[in-house]
Amino acid sequence: MEIKPLANLPDADRAKAVLERLRREFLPIAKARGYTVTSLSEMCCCGDAGRRGNGRGRGGRLMSNNVWGYNQSSGRRGTCRISIRLRQPADHGAILPYEDAAGTMAHELAHCVHGNHSAAFYKLMDEIAEQHAEYVAKGLVVDRDGFPMGGQSHTLGGRG
Repeated sequence: MEIKPLANLPDADRAKAVLERLRREFLPIAKARGYTVTSLSEMCCCGDAGRRGNGRGRGGRLMSNNVWGYNQSSGRRGTCRISIRLRQPADHGAILPYEDAAGTMAHELAHCVHGNHSAAFYKLMDEIAEQHAEYVAKGLVVDRDGFPMGGQSHTLGGRG
């Protein structure tokens, strides 16, 4: 999964770190479900990461402030590119809380199967969000240094 932050915006390193964390935490889920996400892009607060600052989103349309992400299918079920808004609308400097990005990622992964926002879509989105929480809690997701996140901790030389 290729990561595509908007390098020309403030705090680009922080935005890149959010995308990398999303990749680390959600790629195992996508693979386990048979989805192929070819890229994960930052969607600008005034447009789209793929169009770099012209204020336009997929298909050249202006993206509304209430759009937090989108999933572009390649035409094969389960294969897509995902773009996620990481910044407050119209404020390039304010990075959103990670939990918002993670919720959007679960939402966009559910679009790998369901195009519309049906009951089945929301059920799958909830399953993906629960699976993400379980993976983190069990330490099945690693941090940037390769160490498990969540799960049971151990003290060196100690008991437990």
